[in-house]
Amino acid sequence: YYNLLGANISLQVLLKTTKIKEFDLISIKKNSFLDSNSLVSPATLAHGTLNIQRIDIASNCYLGKHSVVSTSVPRNHQ
Repeated sequence: YYNLLGANISLQVLLKTTKIKEFDLISIKKNSFLDSNSLVSPATLAHGTLNIQRIDIASNCYLGKHSVVSTSVPRNHQ
């Protein structure tokens, strides 16, 4: 389903979450597992700026319950 929305999700990936945002900016490699209520969001809003970056989850990764993977705000942001 997510591949139809633009995500790049390899075979042998187990998703127990529906909290994936901006599908076309997400890549999940083989043998990865996203547990329930884990959140993957390539967009954040900080200091009035929308930050959008691609998120690549490597092979053999495990995201436990309630994990959050998101973009970062540059340290030199003022």
